[in-house]
Amino acid sequence: MSQGVGGNLTQRDRRTDTGGWGGGSSAPVDGGAPPSTGPRPGSAGRSPLRRAGDAARSLFRRVFPTKVRTKHLAMFCRQFATYLDSGVSLNRTLESLHDQYRRTELGPILGRIITAVRRGESLTVAFANEDPAFDALFLSMIHLGEVRGGIPETLRMLSHQYEARLRLVRQARSALIYPTIVILIGIAVCGLFTIVVLPKLIAVLQDLVRVKKVVFPLPARILIQFTDFVRTTGWWALPLVFFGSVVLVTLAYRSTIGKAALDRIALLIPGIGGLLRKMDTTRFARGLAPLLDAGVDIGTSLELTAETLMLSPTQFVVARAFESVRQGGSLSDALVGARYFSTETIAFIKSGEETGKLPEMLTLLGDDYENQVEYIVKNIGNVIQPLILISMGGIVLFLVVAFFSAYLSVITTLSR
Repeated sequence: MSQGVGGNLTQRDRRTDTGGWGGGSSAPVDGGAPPSTGPRPGSAGRSPLRRAGDAARSLFRRVFPTKVRTKHLAMFCRQFATYLDSGVSLNRTLESLHDQYRRTELGPILGRIITAVRRGESLTVAFANEDPAFDALFLSMIHLGEVRGGIPETLRMLSHQYEARLRLVRQARSALIYPTIVILIGIAVCGLFTIVVLPKLIAVLQDLVRVKKVVFPLPARILIQFTDFVRTTGWWALPLVFFGSVVLVTLAYRSTIGKAALDRIALLIPGIGGLLRKMDTTRFARGLAPLLDAGVDIGTSLELTAETLMLSPTQFVVARAFESVRQGGSLSDALVGARYFSTETIAFIKSGEETGKLPEMLTLLGDDYENQVEYIVKNIGNVIQPLILISMGGIVLFLVVAFFSAYLSVITTLSR
């Protein structure tokens, strides 16, 4: 985490500003003596080979960052809070969780966090060292929990956030199972027809063209050209182009410019754009409400919330709102000027600002939009299925028209 709640924190500040669960407090970590706040043990006596190995591992984690899955993150937060509420020491809690998640991507991360806590670092620093694995909301809320001394409550709040996100993802997957199966079967049938059946039928038509000088209509000519392309280039060219396109889009999405362009294109797609906008509005409300409720100033809360959003246009709008709020403007006026969020969202925020209950109104807004998104996701399969059937019917209709028009052309030519 590059920035804390109140601004930039140095390594020493992060170790000593927490008095709760972190290693910088004077309270014992695992029931024994309090952790040392002096220099890291053994740091000066490390061999050059070991320091080089640590640097190589750090570089590898930055080049190939590990992102903790939402499922594991939700379970981890819930279990972490339960252990601490039960009075289990921090070190013993982390060790137990490390044993449970040893075979997941969270296992090595927890191992490094345990080492950092034993060196005397706070949870904020230990988790911030694993920055690629955790989002900005998680890191900022962990820091707030340490400052306020309410880590278990913070972890329960985070578990609710991640469980809601996971529930939405599972609903989307469930709704898309049937359409995906239909699409895969359709692709397989079209591929077999194109590779096995179509060349033999087209060969007969091409013989008629050479012998009888038959002039085929446009659909038949398109079908013949497509078959020639598959025959000369090879059937493998079609899946190669498909998977190559997927890889190129994925690589482009990982770049800043490519992600911004693809996000804007996605927002223009009917139905999909509205759903994505509602999902990001939900994240905006869910991320901003707990930060404001914890007493974080509006500017810092907006800055941290922008990092948790999914779409680049939404991040840009919230970043501009942050600049406007920092200059003394209101959040609702800043968002109205951006013309990105819905009027309903602006109304909720304006009501919260006027009544002094912005966190509560943002929570209500998040609940409302989450229900809307869940309803859309549950019914998305009912929308996609007719589109798939229409697409499959269009392909079949084209083949029928192509062959019948070719057949009629042959009959007409032979009757002369």
